[in-house]
Amino acid sequence: MGAYIQRTEHLSAERKLERFMRHVQAPARVLSVGCGYGKDEAVLAARGYGVTGIDLSAAMIAEAKRRVPAARFQEMDMRSLLFEEYCFDGVYCMASLHHLSRSDAPQALREMRRVLVPSGTLFISVKEGSGDELRTLGTGTVRETFYDDAGFREMLQGAGFTVAEFSTDDARTATPKRWLNYYCN
Repeated sequence: MGAYIQRTEHLSAERKLERFMRHVQAPARVLSVGCGYGKDEAVLAARGYGVTGIDLSAAMIAEAKRRVPAARFQEMDMRSLLFEEYCFDGVYCMASLHHLSRSDAPQALREMRRVLVPSGTLFISVKEGSGDELRTLGTGTVRETFYDDAGFREMLQGAGFTVAEFSTDDARTATPKRWLNYYCN
């Protein structure tokens, strides 16, 4: 966990967060999927959002709780969200879905659609490319699955989303990949 925090703490998602907050206004209820140590969630909570963050890593959840006491955090798998239908106004999924296999991603997207109110907004970012790879991070390895725009839009549509806004930017890591950023209804 320490290596991940060290590698990402200086990176800013401010433009994406600002755009997300234009779509979903405080005091909206926001689910942050793959929240990590709570960096973006701290910004949302400070702006008056009701933030619930989930992550598969117990260590990340513990760190997020320590850093952002104004938000709620739970250890949870994005493929099986333990929330009622339509209980969030916005879902924020920054740089997380690409850690699932391509075959598991549609289930996670369907779960995000299920917990989002019909008029809600999903922000999601994935890395552009094809295939997948295992990458060393600290003392462990992480999966990264890459997507092309057309294929990912089809996956979003299959889960019940419509893309309202789209942008790209350079990857936040050393890999030569761009991020594909989607704001969906």
